[in-house]
Amino acid sequence: MTVFRYLALAYGARILAALVGSVVLLVAADLTDLASSLAARPDGWRLALELYRHKVPWLALQALPLAALLGVTLTVAHQARSRELLALRAAGAGPLRIAAPVLLVLAGLCLASGLAAREAVPEGMKSVVHIQTRKLRRFTYAWTLAHKPRHWLVGPAGGLLNVERVLEGGRRLEAVTRLQFEAGHLTSIFQNPALHWEDGTWRGPRGHGWRFQGLEEATFEAAPAPPLVEPGFFQGIPGLPEELTAAELDAAIALYTRQGRDATALEVERAFRPAMAFLPFAAALLALGLTLAVRTPASALEAAAAAVACALVGWTVLALPRAAGLSGMLSPTVSAWL
Repeated sequence: MTVFRYLALAYGARILAALVGSVVLLVAADLTDLASSLAARPDGWRLALELYRHKVPWLALQALPLAALLGVTLTVAHQARSRELLALRAAGAGPLRIAAPVLLVLAGLCLASGLAAREAVPEGMKSVVHIQTRKLRRFTYAWTLAHKPRHWLVGPAGGLLNVERVLEGGRRLEAVTRLQFEAGHLTSIFQNPALHWEDGTWRGPRGHGWRFQGLEEATFEAAPAPPLVEPGFFQGIPGLPEELTAAELDAAIALYTRQGRDATALEVERAFRPAMAFLPFAAALLALGLTLAVRTPASALEAAAAAVACALVGWTVLALPRAAGLSGMLSPTVSAWL
């Protein structure tokens, strides 16, 4: 048990160090890209802190497989240089006993990342996308494709709805505008800064709106009625894949199916979520196989170079089954776990 605990701490410390280093590099690269937009705002520092408070968990999920690969190879290289690996083998410890601590540590990390990827991280990414697009005006092609149909919606009872942000699976809305038409003419326009669903009805701060009678008469109202729809109506509104929770992905897939639209991209993303959560475990197995069975790195530099090379090859290979799933050559489940 003492050896198991020692190895678990050794592996865990280096994986954590590699994860922190990887996240710092990713944040630095991302911050360099956004620096001009942040500097142009008087509250740039506050926005940067708010942005990365929500974005760091997502970056950590992206960096965890590389951290596992790098942490394991560096740990085995250190054990080889300090003769600990030789001592363990002389004491009768086989590859499984040496590998068991890190596999247990990674199993826990994979479970935690899988749970975080279901809801917590996508909810944070909603705020990230909102800050980058609405506050920093950094619009991307992917954002345009995902959000163009999101903001303008046809209500179930007719009319148009414009919703700037959909949160908590449709139970919280921000910047809601409702337009009603009759015989081709605009009859009313109402706006609410925010709404939340509570006790079977929409509640929120005071809004305002106008009713139009003919072309000359208009009536102002200080407390317009909220949209006559339930939260489930907004659950099928697609966004960027990284900002959709598991429940929202399911709802969007069901919506696309009802509408006769192609939901392949959403189905692939839904299937890849749990599969990608186990990628750090697979990366650790790869690192253990290379360092314990093929060749033990002679130095930390060799270990780091081998890990980075494996990561580059691995990420390239990972793109192939995803592309096959998106093209319909493989089912989403098969492409995700391949």
